[in-house]
Formats: sequence, structure tokens, C-alpha cells
Amino acid sequence: EQDFGKIDPGDVIGGSMGLGLSINDRLSVALSYDHAYVLKTKQNGSYVSGSVPLQIGSFGAGITWRRNQRSSYSFFLGVGVTDDAPDVSLGIRIPTSYDLFRD
Repeated sequence: EQDFGKIDPGDVIGGSMGLGLSINDRLSVALSYDHAYVLKTKQNGSYVSGSVPLQIGSFGAGITWRRNQRSSYSFFLGVGVTDDAPDVSLGIRIPTSYDLFRD
């Protein structure tokens, strides 16, 4: 077993912005941009040799369709716009609400 000491992954400075537009009472679309700057990694208080900061930027687009009052379907696509970002990310969400405390 090897003891690497205290490893401190780089802190992250990030931000995002987005725009959502409702097409009608059941359909909406959204666009977004997320960016993160990841600082260098430290080991025992000193920067790790060869450690470099990362720039992670991603553009996203999504569409949400409300099926009924209790559920909807959301589909989204993310495309990496910097070398350090994932090339593509896809997702589906199906949020559902439950009325647990009826009168």
C-alpha cells in the first residue's frame, strides 16, 4: 500500500446560462451553456508536477413535453465545445409528482 498524502483536487470556478421558451401549454424548449475552470491538483499543499488547469465548456439543448398534470418527458443533448469536455451527452428525464397528503 502506498500513501499519497493529502490529495486536493483542483477547485472549480464555473457558471452557466440558459434560455427556456414555452411553445404551448405542453411543450417547451431550452438552450444552455455551462463552463467550468478546474484549477490544478495539489498533493500535500504543493501543485502536482504536470497538473494543468482544465477548461470544460458544454452547449446544451432540450425539449420537454408535459404528458399530463402528474408527469412529463424531458430529452436533452449536450455537446462539448472545449477539448476537456465530454464530446456528447444524452439524457432522458421523466419527472413524476405524487399527491401524498390528500384532503
